[in-house]
Order: sequence, then C-alpha cells, then structure tokens
Amino acid sequence: MTTNQPIKDGVYAQVSGTIGRINDGRFTIEVKNERSQYPDYVTVWRLEAPVAQGDRIAVKGWLSWKKTERNGKTYVDVSVNQPQLVTHEPAQASSGWDSSSEPF
Repeated sequence: MTTNQPIKDGVYAQVSGTIGRINDGRFTIEVKNERSQYPDYVTVWRLEAPVAQGDRIAVKGWLSWKKTERNGKTYVDVSVNQPQLVTHEPAQASSGWDSSSEPF
C-alpha cells in the first residue's frame, strides 16, 4: 500500500497505567510491571481530554527518551508526544466513609 505521506522516523507506541502527577499541560503515567520493584514513569504532553490523578488510562503517540544525570545517577526520561486517547477509566471517588453495611 502506498500513500502520499512521507514516512516519519520515530517510535510510535501505546502506554497504559495510572495517572500520577498532573502539572500544567502534562501528566505522568505510572506503569507498573510485576518484574520491577518500582513503577516506570512516562510523561504525556498536551492530551486534549479531562483526566484526574488516579485515573487508569491508555494513550498512543510518538515516544521519545532522553538520558539525564541527577544526584550522581543516570535516568532515562520517557515522553509521549502528540498523544491520542485509547481508553480512560476514571478513578473511583471516595466519600471518606466506610461504604460497608456494618454500622460500626
């Protein structure tokens, strides 16, 4: 199949997990893996959808990464650019009260 669109170099991927921090046009997805002690973090830039901390979400877009050094350690910052929403499950609202039928 041929198209009139030029082929763009890059990695297009889908990322899913729980929304952690939300900060001025971007948010972090915490990706938990049963083989890892700590979650991986992926920053999502400018998703045009209302989201809240604790929501479960899947997005797809162009993946980028950058190696940085902080406090003598090496990290890889991973981002999803031009994201598209795949699935969104809002976090369960908590009333602060025990919802069981037990009176005490």
